[in-house]
Amino acid sequence: MKNVFKMIGIIAITAVIGISCTTSDGGVKNTDPKTLIITGVTGTTGNQFTILVAGADGKAVAGAQRVTISETMNIQLYKPGPAGEFSLPAYGGWTGTGEYFITLNEASAGTAYFQSYSSTMIKFEDTETTVDWSVFKKR
Repeated sequence: MKNVFKMIGIIAITAVIGISCTTSDGGVKNTDPKTLIITGVTGTTGNQFTILVAGADGKAVAGAQRVTISETMNIQLYKPGPAGEFSLPAYGGWTGTGEYFITLNEASAGTAYFQSYSSTMIKFEDTETTVDWSVFKKR
């Protein structure tokens, strides 16, 4: 009889754990490399952006360099390298989550034209984060 109650208890606990795993993410964050998609890009005069993703403290956690400007940009974000560069896949794709500001530095042939920044913090949660050009303000 004791064995029957033990077996029923084990089955019940297994069922509860199984249900909780399928109905909740359990606090597990998405750790896939992140892609930033900027849509509706207009009014730029340069041909490339350097993109920085930074926390409220201003510290860059991710970025991309030499991104060709187009109306819709799909940008793979990278971890910073030892010299602060973000263009080398050797350092790996950025897998962070949370809310960050985005800064865009527009340049053409090494000449900086302007810097834009997101007026609000952008939430990075999923593998792809889409932001409309209208959230960027020229500095």
